Amino acid sequence: MIISASEPQEFVPFGREYTSCHPDGFTPPSPTRTLDGTSVREHGVPVKSFSEVSMADMPKKECWSLEAGGDGEVCDEELYSRGNTVVWSRGGQSTTRMVIKSFTVPSPVQEALWCKFEVPVMEANKPAKKSDKKLTSGIAVVETSCVNIYTKEGEEFIAPLQFQVQHTWSTKYGLLFERSISEAEITSPKRGSEALPKLFSMCHPLDELCPVVCKYGGPMGVGKLSYVNDPMQHVVFTSTEPSLVMTYDTVLGIHSVWALRKAKSEEVAGLSSTHYGDTSTIPSMPSSHHVATPLAGLSSSTQSRLSLSQSPSLSPAYRTYSRPSTPGLSSRSHSPAVLSHMATLSRCQSPAPNNSSSSKSLSYSISSPWVSRSPAGLQRTPASSCSFASPGRTFESYLEMPTPLTPEVCMDHRWTETLTGQRDGLLGQASKAFLMLDVCGQKFLCYLISQRHELRCVKFEPSNDNRQLIFGAVTKISARDAIALESLNMMVVLDLHGSVVLYTGTSKVGKVYLASLTTSHSLALSTSLPRAGTPLDSPVPATSSRPPSAMNIHEEVVLLSPVPELGSSSRLQGSTFSDDLSFHTGVHINHIRDPVANRFTLELNNGKLCSTSVPEMAASPLVKACLSALKTLLPKDIAVQLFVKWYTTHNAPGSPSQSEWSLFVSCLLSMMGYNTGRLSLTNPNLRSDLNSSMSPVIAAKKARSSEQGSNEDWDYLLSSTYHHSLSPRVRDALTLKTEGPLCIRDDVEMQEPATPVLDPSDSLLFPHLPLVLTALHLVYEDQKLHGLSHPELEQIAAMLCQLASDLGLKAYVDHYCRDFPSVGIYGAAPSNISKNSKEQLQFSSSFPDRPPSILHWLHQCMLGRPLEPFPYVAGVCDKTKNVIMLYSLYFRSPTKEEAGGHRDEGFFIKRLSAAGHREGVSHHKGISLDFSQKYRLGERVVLHMTEIGMSAEDLEMLPFGVALPLRVAIHECRCSMPTDFPAAAYKLIGSQHSLGLQLKSKRRGLVKTTPEENLFTATEEDDGMDTLDQELLRLRFPNDLRVQEVRKLLQSSKPATVHVVQQPEVSDHDYLEEQEMKLLSVCQRTMALPVGRGMFTLCTYHPVLTEPLPIPKLNLTGKAPAPRTTTIELSRIEVPTNMNMWPSFHNGVAAGLNVAPESSKIESSWIVYNKPKSAELTNEHAGFLMALGLNGYLSNLNTLNLHDYLNRGHELTSVGVLLGVAAAKRGTMDAATTRMLSIHVPALLIPTTTELDIAHNVQVAAVMGVGLVYQGTGHRHMAEVLLQEIGRPPGPEMENCTDRESYSLAAGLALGMVTFGLGGESGGLADLNMADQLYHFMVGGHKKPLMGPQKEKFKSPSYSIKEGDQVNIDVTASGATMALGMMFFRTNNQSVAQWLSPPDTQFLLEFVRPDFLMLRVIAKGLVLWDSIQPTKEWIWGNIPKIVEQFAFKQKKEEVQAAAAALGIDYHTVSQAKANIVAGACLVLGLRFAGTANQQAYQTLFSFANDVILLTRKQSLVEQAGRHIVEACLVVIAVSLALVMAGTGDLGVLRICRHLHHRMMPEITYGMHMAVHSALGLLFLGGGRYSLNTSPESIAVLLCALYPKYPSHSNDNRYHLQALRHLYVLAAEPRLLLPRDIDTNKACYTKLQLVFKETPWHKECSVETMAPCILPEISRLKQVSILGPRYWPITIDTQKNADMLRELLKNGGVVYVKQRAGHMSFSDDPKGFRSLLAQSSIGGESRHHSVTPEEVQSFSSDPNVEAFADYFCTSKSHTEKEQEQLSCVSSLLYECITQEKPDLVPTHMAAMQVVDSLQVCPSSLHLAQVQLLLTFHLAAQQQGEGVAKPLLSDEFLLSLRSKIDSCLDQWLKRSSHAVHRYIREGVITPDDGLLSCFLVFYNIPPHHQLAQSGIAMATDGSLSVPELVLRLKELSLPASSVIKMLAALSLRQPTEPSSDT
Repeated sequence: MIISASEPQEFVPFGREYTSCHPDGFTPPSPTRTLDGTSVREHGVPVKSFSEVSMADMPKKECWSLEAGGDGEVCDEELYSRGNTVVWSRGGQSTTRMVIKSFTVPSPVQEALWCKFEVPVMEANKPAKKSDKKLTSGIAVVETSCVNIYTKEGEEFIAPLQFQVQHTWSTKYGLLFERSISEAEITSPKRGSEALPKLFSMCHPLDELCPVVCKYGGPMGVGKLSYVNDPMQHVVFTSTEPSLVMTYDTVLGIHSVWALRKAKSEEVAGLSSTHYGDTSTIPSMPSSHHVATPLAGLSSSTQSRLSLSQSPSLSPAYRTYSRPSTPGLSSRSHSPAVLSHMATLSRCQSPAPNNSSSSKSLSYSISSPWVSRSPAGLQRTPASSCSFASPGRTFESYLEMPTPLTPEVCMDHRWTETLTGQRDGLLGQASKAFLMLDVCGQKFLCYLISQRHELRCVKFEPSNDNRQLIFGAVTKISARDAIALESLNMMVVLDLHGSVVLYTGTSKVGKVYLASLTTSHSLALSTSLPRAGTPLDSPVPATSSRPPSAMNIHEEVVLLSPVPELGSSSRLQGSTFSDDLSFHTGVHINHIRDPVANRFTLELNNGKLCSTSVPEMAASPLVKACLSALKTLLPKDIAVQLFVKWYTTHNAPGSPSQSEWSLFVSCLLSMMGYNTGRLSLTNPNLRSDLNSSMSPVIAAKKARSSEQGSNEDWDYLLSSTYHHSLSPRVRDALTLKTEGPLCIRDDVEMQEPATPVLDPSDSLLFPHLPLVLTALHLVYEDQKLHGLSHPELEQIAAMLCQLASDLGLKAYVDHYCRDFPSVGIYGAAPSNISKNSKEQLQFSSSFPDRPPSILHWLHQCMLGRPLEPFPYVAGVCDKTKNVIMLYSLYFRSPTKEEAGGHRDEGFFIKRLSAAGHREGVSHHKGISLDFSQKYRLGERVVLHMTEIGMSAEDLEMLPFGVALPLRVAIHECRCSMPTDFPAAAYKLIGSQHSLGLQLKSKRRGLVKTTPEENLFTATEEDDGMDTLDQELLRLRFPNDLRVQEVRKLLQSSKPATVHVVQQPEVSDHDYLEEQEMKLLSVCQRTMALPVGRGMFTLCTYHPVLTEPLPIPKLNLTGKAPAPRTTTIELSRIEVPTNMNMWPSFHNGVAAGLNVAPESSKIESSWIVYNKPKSAELTNEHAGFLMALGLNGYLSNLNTLNLHDYLNRGHELTSVGVLLGVAAAKRGTMDAATTRMLSIHVPALLIPTTTELDIAHNVQVAAVMGVGLVYQGTGHRHMAEVLLQEIGRPPGPEMENCTDRESYSLAAGLALGMVTFGLGGESGGLADLNMADQLYHFMVGGHKKPLMGPQKEKFKSPSYSIKEGDQVNIDVTASGATMALGMMFFRTNNQSVAQWLSPPDTQFLLEFVRPDFLMLRVIAKGLVLWDSIQPTKEWIWGNIPKIVEQFAFKQKKEEVQAAAAALGIDYHTVSQAKANIVAGACLVLGLRFAGTANQQAYQTLFSFANDVILLTRKQSLVEQAGRHIVEACLVVIAVSLALVMAGTGDLGVLRICRHLHHRMMPEITYGMHMAVHSALGLLFLGGGRYSLNTSPESIAVLLCALYPKYPSHSNDNRYHLQALRHLYVLAAEPRLLLPRDIDTNKACYTKLQLVFKETPWHKECSVETMAPCILPEISRLKQVSILGPRYWPITIDTQKNADMLRELLKNGGVVYVKQRAGHMSFSDDPKGFRSLLAQSSIGGESRHHSVTPEEVQSFSSDPNVEAFADYFCTSKSHTEKEQEQLSCVSSLLYECITQEKPDLVPTHMAAMQVVDSLQVCPSSLHLAQVQLLLTFHLAAQQQGEGVAKPLLSDEFLLSLRSKIDSCLDQWLKRSSHAVHRYIREGVITPDDGLLSCFLVFYNIPPHHQLAQSGIAMATDGSLSVPELVLRLKELSLPASSVIKMLAALSLRQPTEPSSDT
């Protein structure tokens, strides 16, 4: 057999060309001279001393390998290495090759290979599991001293090597290194020493090399475990699937196969408990004689197997041979003084090639730990220095290895060659080995023995439990070289004659003909050689259409027939002529290499390389499917021969110009014994008139020679294959009627056949003909589910009908004739199989008597009738299986057994395979849906479609009737969108607006605002607020300009306008000073603005990593009002020093907070890139660093940069870095951060530590950082230190003498954070009595002695501050009060709450500062958190009666007497009331922060208005002091903003704007900060953010909004200003922003929020409009986007809370789909404009004259618009065309208005089937319409179980009516056809409507009708009642019974009618 290959093309490795241009490329030496003349190179000849000559001057060795690339057969990847360079490229013959990567390494490349590693999957916030691993691939470049690994993900690893590597192998578990064995180890081993490991593994690039262990099964199945240390064992081959290692023993001369796997822990433990190389567990071997090569290094497995020579289970070779051994091998001593072998290895074998003749000893430091052997086992070696020496040198030193090195992989012995008498030693090693599958999937291990020119093939297969591999006998093939072609499941063999031969397994396929390599002397054919001609009885003339590769062959070869005579024996027999014919002599091809897909490379003897390819198995999908089905069902040996016969027939040179299917049919029939030349199926010229005997066997026509045309020429054309295949399609296209049977020539002479049509003798496939029929029938049924395979179906139906007719299977013949009446000519003929021959047929027990029909099965499934499992062939009929399982899921409810979440597929499908076949195709065992969940039917179907990988394109390929239920399921999901579907399911549904798909596709919600969209002109100076989302703000606040107002209030980059009127008596000088004084007060406000601006622009900017972050200017100048507009500066008055230091810091923080948290790739380099260009650090950059820390980015800053920042000594930079890093590590107890903070907190250092000069503010920040890092942990040591720091006394040398209050407060707040909500009862804290100590610090008393390491430091009193022995509560009270409240947060501890209650007597009030009363009320509210009510009564309840009675009532006479009697101080009680109310309001704001609670809002709003009114009454204000009242007012304003955070409420905005414009002297810098903080909170994050009320968030809000604000810009006495920005840690994105998926514009939608039931309220729902700020997710039960304008989306927060949080974090964008006929709320706020469309849709009206413009208002799909343009604008010429266009227009309007445009093709296809029923009837197409009607019927019967069909009732009724009318008319004309079918079962080719009648009305096949006696009704033998009774016995539906009665009651036209 000869196979034509492609034209060989010259092949040059791409890397060779690339490296020639590489800097390291090899170039010829050029004339070079040195200046001193010591070395001259002339004409390439080196002139230097001999000692300077190096082998590196020799030409560099090149290596390359190819493998299939990402595009499979189209593309391949090349890995090329030469010298120090490796080139990795990708490309193909038809594509441009490109370089992926090129690498240049320091030393020459030893090997370069592809590799794969298993790495654990690391997910954020999730611990890595051992089972969660992914496969990463790359390349390994092996040098002399190291291995470089480069992964495709861009990672690079370098692993050192401590030994010379002989070979490196890629395995499933990484790399396998084979150590090079030195001659000294073999010839002169040290006595008493152990053999060193030979193999090492690397499972990950970061792992150390570990020794490999092997396990060899003993005689009783007990495995012997040992290290691979046999120096005579060499690795030959490795594979990944399956994971195998092949080795060769050079002494025994045998190959072995091992299974490579991960070593088990118990094996490693057992191995480490014994000594390395311990032979005590190995049976001793008989010592035979000594040999020159010692065998002390024999592996224990080899020793074990050789010692069992007497075992009867081993082969005779094992019994007669014993391996030579060294004396004393089994009696080695293992004393602890054994020499460390790895130490020997590290000394005597350098990774670099050493010079054995050199006597110098080299000192070398081991840079990486390695392995060694000691009595404790293999161990790691610490880095140490040792000496290398030449082999044979004696060593007396040892290396200590304290840690054992654990083996990671183990080799299990699986197979060993049989020992033979001939041993070739090292020459017998396989030069090449590979795995291959034959065409039937059988696995072979092939290895080439070059010494013997043998290719040995071993078949193997897994055992039943898949734990073992079973190997068969060795088959030897004479070969010089061989490779495997994976895509063809074949191998290419270079035989001894130099010919290229194809094999599949061990079966020879044929020789490969390579045209251009054939020379004149390659083929010497004499005229005496036999010529092979075409079959003598073949009517087809010989043709010369050959592939191009066959054009250069001599004429003698042209006459050779590549296909054996079809009429001869069908057994696979080789032709002696073709086998002996060699196209290539041995001098042409030396080797074959580089197999990729079906391509390979030839190495010629002239050094050139040629690339060629062999043909594929088949190109037609139908032929491929048939071959795969036959391969599965036929016995494997038969299937192999079938494939070989087909391949050689299909790909022979000079093959006839037939279609691939025709050639396949001829090949298959010939192998079944048919004479295809005499069969009408394969030779249409033999087809006779159907009215004759219909015998398919007639004589061949006699050709006439005529120069002129004649009628005979037309007759010949009509009977040709071309006309036969093309005429049905032409007739259908032209809507022509069938005129009758095909005409044949009149002059055809009939004669008896000379030979039988079927000769079963010696036919390979004849006994298996039933299996062939079954396989092809299942393929035929599967092809029915391919919407475009109708032409192919008729071809395969003809063949099946012929086979079924010959087998006498009338039911099958009837089945095919119903589908295609034209194939009835093959079924009407008598059987070609004799009775004697039928006895040879092998019918399996599973052979179905009735032909399985997929359409009938689906029909029955819809109606809920009992079903039998449908047979299918795995891997071939997968579409059948998928559709059946989907239908079973949709129409069959889950049973009780399936409620657990699994449906077995065995109830619905039956997998077929040949006897003895193993399950080779992976398949699902069923449906793995969780039926216990409340999934609707449609959702289950869609989920399973996703699971099996079905896409929308696959759905389009299904016939329209089969696909309709699946489309209904998708539409059901689209109408009510689930939120927990995978991304593939949303893509299948076609809803990119779905919530789940948005999260999985990571679409960013923030849309950049274009300059045109900005609310401000582009000419304005940058104010830091340009990054706001203007589109969002316009939607949220469309009716006013509040955003613009806020922006004006918070801008600080422009000069402020100073309004001062110059009085006549004021001089110009005084006027300028007055202007500057006014400017100073304005500057106090301007400097306070950045804090609020940071809140307003929080997380609104996505930085460009190539640009620095813009920081707006803090402008402290002014300008005079128009028309002067002169600039005013602070030059004439005195201003505080560094007045703008902290405001600049806040300005930097505000700029840094712009950076959005989802901004990726912000790394250390970008942070440093923003560092000021000057040498000095700036305050803005310090704030920028803190902002990055608050956003979590400062953790990306590397340690060196952190150290550099802290080492600069810049105070604010240190503050920002410490707080930023602590915020980024909040609650983690990070050790590195703790050490960094401890350096700045003396209390955390040991007493002997050198004192550092640390600024006070830096210490405060560090103390606060400790609280952040240990927040909520209850850490005992930190809590104890912080408790002591609250009462830290002043030091003797000015330590802690200034701003002590802020340090004490920071310690208290930090302590509160560490113990937040723990109540002092946390484990390890109860014995500290922290509550008592805090109370002591709060109320005062005698000082307690200091404890801890700092007590000696403060033993001496301070020389600056005299406090005495009393606690200074002015310093400690604030911190202690806050710590006490935070510690007992939400504990409802009444005792602590009583401590914190305000005093209720005048006497006690005198002892408490008024501002401390505010803190006590706040702390009390924290303790009694759950009792806080949003009412005025609760606030008044915090005020003592005495305060309520006399506060602000000094002028009232009715209280004066009582006040005098009680000694009331009006100032005291008034100040107390103001502070208590402010504290109560603040804690109320914290309780309801971010909730927009209307009751809390109204309460706080009323108090704010009351205080504002109070400030206007001077007499009342004086009783408390204006400063106190103003301070309390701003606290209430902040409280109000807390509740309404992110809402932009107008009422709060008006209050803030009122407070903004007040410029009185009493209004301090801190008050402005508070007011603008309230303003920023109101529009937090540009309207995207709100505040969280979790305990962690409340803690940081207390720190940020501490109600003691600075009096001036540099004031940090009571509270560190940097802490004002900690609110960021409590802010969370909660904006839900709908965006139209079609226009990508934000839009309004109705939103329903369902709140969970709480102790305060029941479950309730609220409707609002989105975009809006959502409440906290923990309070919500469900969030729904409501219709009717948009498709609804529902989010169940109980199941999808994390998904919703992720959505909000990514911008909050929810893509929504606008429904047809509706307009957006922006365009149609009231819905009036959509009312007309809604009424039209709701009334189900039909629109008969829709225009393209109307279509565009409902759908923007270009396909729909094009459809409307074509059908809705066409002008009809006839009434029928007008009716059709009107119907199409109506259907189009219905589909687009009801959101089902994907059903337009379904409607059109159904209409076409019905309309063409008269002219071109097709029962297969009509069956699809029947499925539509059946689905509609099933939906009506099952009610709510099945969703409503998408096709309207009117449309389906019209289809049914038209079909019934057409068939009734036909029945009146052709009732005789029905009668004939009932009597004889005949369907003639022109009976297309008969087949439609039988299929549409479900008429049973003829044999069932005959069995029931219906045939008697054709001659009037049955009465009507009897006929009805018998029809009912067939379980026919009523409609079918009626039609049968009508058909049988009609007389044939030729019969006289007796009814009349």
